[in-house]
Amino acid sequence: MNSMLSLVLFRHTGMGPRILIAVVATFGLLRVPEPASAFQAECDAYRHAVGRVCTTKVTPEIRQLYQAAVTAIEQAKSSGRAPVNLANPRPPEMVYADCFQMR
Repeated sequence: MNSMLSLVLFRHTGMGPRILIAVVATFGLLRVPEPASAFQAECDAYRHAVGRVCTTKVTPEIRQLYQAAVTAIEQAKSSGRAPVNLANPRPPEMVYADCFQMR
């Protein structure tokens, strides 16, 4: 039986909210919101660090934060927690090169 049809049948047969919640959870219709994206913290840390790249140049710390952000995004993509077409952040060397092209 179609899961949506089951939900409608239970709702209209008066079986009560407990059964309705059990059916919804069983058929995956109840989506528990996930905490903030798993890769968001890594991306935010890299974004913050790369914002200073024009004055600090590319440091090992910025490279490490970049690699952590890329790894977190790839893991989120492979586990289905992020869209497959989500782009990786720009490498720090490219961001640093932009510092001179903007002048």
